[in-house]
Amino acid sequence: MRSVILFASLILSTAVSAQEHRIKGRVLDDQGLALAGANIRVSDTYLGVVTDRNGQFVLKVPANEYAELSVSFVGFETLRIPWDKTAGDSLVLKMTPSVFLGDEVVVRATRADRLTPMAYENMDAEEIKDRNMGQDMGYLLSLTPSLVQSSESGTGIGYTNFRIRGSDPSRINITVDGIPLNDPESQQVFWVNMPAFTSSLGSIQIQRGIGTSGNGAAAFGATVNLQTESPRTEAHGSLSSTIGSYHTFIHTIKAGTGLIADRLALDMRYSTLQSDGYVDHTFSDNRSAQFTGTYFLEKGRIKANVILGEQHSGIGWWGIDKSMLAIDRTYNPAGQYTTPDGEARYYENQSDNYWQNHYHLVYATRLSPRLNLHTALFYVDGKGYYEQYKQDQDLSEYYLPPVIAGGDSLFASDLIRQKWLDNDFLGSVFSLQYRNGGWSVIGGGGMNRYLGDHFGRIIWMRHAGNTEKDHEWYRNQGSKQDGNLYLKSTFSTSSGLTLFGDLQYRHVRYRMDGIDDDGYLRDLEQAHRFHFFNPKAGIQMQIDPVQHAYASLAIGHREPTRQNFKDATGDPDATPLAEELRDLELGYELRLPALALAANLYFMDYLNQLVPTGELSTDGYPVMSNVDRSYRTGLELSAGIEPLSFLQWNANLTLSRNRIRNFVESYVDYDTQTWEGTERTRDLGDTPLAYSPGVIGNSDLCLTVAGALNIHWISQYVGEQSIVNTGNPDMKIDPGLSTISGWTCPLPGKGWAASTCRYRSTTCSRPWMKTMPMGEPGGRTGRNTPGRRISPRQPAM
Repeated sequence: MRSVILFASLILSTAVSAQEHRIKGRVLDDQGLALAGANIRVSDTYLGVVTDRNGQFVLKVPANEYAELSVSFVGFETLRIPWDKTAGDSLVLKMTPSVFLGDEVVVRATRADRLTPMAYENMDAEEIKDRNMGQDMGYLLSLTPSLVQSSESGTGIGYTNFRIRGSDPSRINITVDGIPLNDPESQQVFWVNMPAFTSSLGSIQIQRGIGTSGNGAAAFGATVNLQTESPRTEAHGSLSSTIGSYHTFIHTIKAGTGLIADRLALDMRYSTLQSDGYVDHTFSDNRSAQFTGTYFLEKGRIKANVILGEQHSGIGWWGIDKSMLAIDRTYNPAGQYTTPDGEARYYENQSDNYWQNHYHLVYATRLSPRLNLHTALFYVDGKGYYEQYKQDQDLSEYYLPPVIAGGDSLFASDLIRQKWLDNDFLGSVFSLQYRNGGWSVIGGGGMNRYLGDHFGRIIWMRHAGNTEKDHEWYRNQGSKQDGNLYLKSTFSTSSGLTLFGDLQYRHVRYRMDGIDDDGYLRDLEQAHRFHFFNPKAGIQMQIDPVQHAYASLAIGHREPTRQNFKDATGDPDATPLAEELRDLELGYELRLPALALAANLYFMDYLNQLVPTGELSTDGYPVMSNVDRSYRTGLELSAGIEPLSFLQWNANLTLSRNRIRNFVESYVDYDTQTWEGTERTRDLGDTPLAYSPGVIGNSDLCLTVAGALNIHWISQYVGEQSIVNTGNPDMKIDPGLSTISGWTCPLPGKGWAASTCRYRSTTCSRPWMKTMPMGEPGGRTGRNTPGRRISPRQPAM
C-alpha cells in the first residue's frame, strides 16, 4: 500500500514540479518556542500543510506568482503573510497570542485537527452563511460525504433528520460548545425543537465513524460538533428573510453590542418559521431565540447561552400504502375522521407542540502557556404534547368503565387526547489540555442526569359520561445517569509521523417505572446498568508537503434507547442488548494548488446491532431488535478542482455495502380465511441493512461572476434503499437525483448595513417517502428474533 502511494506521489511530484516553488519555514510562539500543529494555507488554493513537532513546514506554492500565506493556531492571532519570489525560500513566522481567549479551548477538547487520523469535514462561518437558507441541520450539511437527509413535511422545516453511513440519528453524537445535545432517552436531536439554530453557528465539524471521545450519546455513525458564533469587537445587526414554496416564510433578526469596555459582549437572535408543508396538514409555526453574553477575563472568559425554542407542527408520521402513494403523494390521513352522520372531517388541531429551553454556562481559562481548562454547566428544560383525534376508541384501553347513555352501555367513544412529555436534563463537562511541542494530551469527562415524565390526558369525549376532563390514563417515568472519563493524546515526530491514542470509560444507569399507554396495563418497571470501555488508536504519515495517509481502529459501545426497552417489556427473551462496533478507517489526502483529492476506506463491524424490523408503532417509531452480526463497509471519495480562477467544483461519492450476516426472519403467517397465525422462521442469508443506500453522490459547481456573484448548481444522488432487513423488493425506496440551482451575492455595506441576497430553486426526481405501514405485505410481520409474537405497540412521546 505504501509503495503504491509513494509511486503515485513520485508521478504527481514530477508532473507539477515545473509549476511549483518550495518554501521552508518555522512557526514560533511569542516566546520563541516551536508551535507543532500550526496550519499554513495558501489563500484561494487547496494547498495547506501542518507544522511538525519542531514547528517546521515545507510548502509548495505556484511558481512566478504572488501568494498569500495564512498561518493559524488555536489561541493565537491568525497571521497573513504576502509572499513572492523576493521574499526568499526560508521563513521564520512568529505568532502573537490572542488578546482574549476565544473558542480554542472547546475546539481542542471536542474536535479532530490536521494531525488526527480520521475522516472529517469542517465548515467555517462563511460557508455556513453561504449554505444556510433557514432549513434544519440536515440540509445545511447535505454536501457531507455519506449523508442523506429527510423531511416529514417535504420542505426541510418541521420534523427532519439525517443519516450518515446509514446510521440513524440516535447513533450520531452531537454537541454544541462541547455540551451534549442528544436527548438521553431517545438519543436523538429533534431539530424541530431548535428552529433556525443554524443561524447561530460559527463553525461545524463532522467526524464520520466513531470519531474522537467526548461527552453525550455514543457515536456509531458520526459525530457533529457545533460551535456557536464568537462575539465581534464592533456592534452589528442583520435582518434576513426567506420566502419559499408552500407558503414558507423564515425571518431572523440578529444584533450584538460588540465589546463593551473591552470586556463584555452581548448578542441576540430571534427567528420565526412558518410553512404549510408539501405534505397535507404538515404545517410548521415555530419560533426561537438565543441570547449570549461573553465576559473576557485576563486569561480566560465566561460565556452564558440561553437558547429558547417553541414548535407547533402538524403530525406527518402516519403511514400510507403504496397504492395511495401512487395516487396522491401529499395525502396524510392523520386527523381525518367521520362524524356519526357519515360526514368526513379533519381535526384542525392534530398537532405536535413542544417548548425546549437550553441554559449553558461555560468557563475557559489559560492556566499557563501550555495548559488550558474548560468547564461547563448545562440545563435543558423540555415540555410538550401532541394532540390527536381518535375515533371509536375502546374505553377499557383508557381504563374507563362503559358509559351509560339512554339505558345503553357504550364501550367505545370518539375522543381527543394529548400525550405529554415533561423532562429535565442537567449536567457538567470539563477538559484539561496540555500541549508541548509535538505532544498533546487532553483529559476530560462529564456527568449528567435526566428525568422524564410521560403521561396522557383526554381533553374531550363524544360520550363522556362521568369522566372528568383531562382524565389521565397513564403515567410513567424514566431516569438516566450518564458519566464518562476520557484521555487522548497525540504525538508527532520530526519525520512527519503522528501517533494518536484515545481511551474512554462510560457508565450508564437507566430506570423506568409506571404504567404503559398501550391499553394492556403493562408495568414498565425495569432497571439497566452498563459499563463501556472505548479505546481508539491511529497513525498518520505526512508523505510529503502535499500528501498524507492515515489509519485508525476504534471500538465503541452504545446502550439501547427507552423505546427499545419499552417495546420489549413483558418479553424477557426480547430485552435489547448493548451494541458494539469495531471501526477500521484507512485514508489518503492530496492537496495541489488547483486540486484536492481524498479517499477514505472504512469497515464497521457490529455485534448485536439494533436494526429496524419494518414494523412501526402507531406513532411512527421504528420497532428495533438486535441482530448478532452485521457490517458496513465502503469507500468515500472527495475531490475539489479549480480549473479557472472563477470556476470551482467540489464533489464526493460513497460506494458501500451494508449487510446483516446470516439473517433469520421470524414472522407470523396468518390464514386469510380464519386469521389464525402460525409462527415460522426462514434463513435469508446475508440481507441488506435498512435505510443504507449503496451509492451516495454530491456535487457543487460554483461560478463566480464579477468577484461577488456566486452561481451554484448542486446535485445529490441517493441509490436504492431497503426499508426492511429482508431484502423484500416491494419494500424499497427507488434511487433518485435532486438538484438545486441558485446564487448568492453580498450587497454593499458594513456592520448594520451588511447583507446578502440569495436565490434557490430545487428539483427532485427522488421519490419522497412517507412513513410506511406496519409490517410487510402478505399478512406477515418480520422480526429478527425467533419466537417473538408481534403485538401492537404505541409509545408515549
